Amino acid sequence: MQFTYAAAANDTTNGVALGAAGKDVLVYKLIIGLPVASGNVKLYSKAVAFSTDTSNIAFKTTLPSTITYQYAYPVVREWDFGPKGLQLDGGNLMVDQAMQVTVIWDYVEKQ
Repeated sequence: MQFTYAAAANDTTNGVALGAAGKDVLVYKLIIGLPVASGNVKLYSKAVAFSTDTSNIAFKTTLPSTITYQYAYPVVREWDFGPKGLQLDGGNLMVDQAMQVTVIWDYVEKQ
């Protein structure tokens, strides 16, 4: 199992690659450690993505704008892609705010 962590926003630096281009990966879980109001998280089915890229987005979520830490507010912090995972070509994680995002993944060939 592989783990990729993005503590801060990385969309202006074109995200972080999970695997290499042309080498398929399986994403099993995405976890947000610190949900931020209106934060966006994207997983691309390519290893190299650019900040304004709209092609090959395999998964995108936008957190609610109503998140507040003054009151308990239930917010989805974890996405489970099941035992077969979400297959991506290399994969790229792009986050637009400091949300402490962890991706649990592995190479297809290891499965």
